[in-house]
Amino acid sequence: MNTTVTVTMQAQREAPPDMQCKDKFLVQSVVVPEGFKEQDITQELFNKESGKEVLETKLRVIYVAPPRPPSPVHEEPAEEAIQAGDMDSIDQAFYDSGKGLNELKLKLEEKKSQIAKLTEEKKAALQKTQQLQQEIASLRANSGGKMAFEQKTASGYSFLFILIVGLVGISLGYFLRS
Repeated sequence: MNTTVTVTMQAQREAPPDMQCKDKFLVQSVVVPEGFKEQDITQELFNKESGKEVLETKLRVIYVAPPRPPSPVHEEPAEEAIQAGDMDSIDQAFYDSGKGLNELKLKLEEKKSQIAKLTEEKKAALQKTQQLQQEIASLRANSGGKMAFEQKTASGYSFLFILIVGLVGISLGYFLRS
């Protein structure tokens, strides 16, 4: 069963700037016995503590603008006479549009050639990258484990250096604070 409920609220003094409403409604529904009258609806009917199953649904409020009446149509003659001055301006506009079209075609051809050039440069760069990766792999294979060991020791600071810098920092902080 699908039900549409329309609630007309009192208009706000000012519409929210973002046209989003934060108001919400809580709709509670309860199953009642057949023959139940509207006069018998009380607050106790919706009390969850009495063991009744109360279904709750939150409804969000949205703004709907009232339908606007159709605007009156101003009737004009179906055909208007084209004057000679208008015809000249139409001819000039047609000529200008053709000239603009040719300029656009030239720009398109330039961009296509630039794209082709960039595509070729990209392919060359990828080939160079693959070649360098192969050279690195062959150097690693030829040097055995020596290169991997050198990379580990060459990067970073030694533990002793970090320890000395830390102690100097702590002592300097202690003396400056006193």
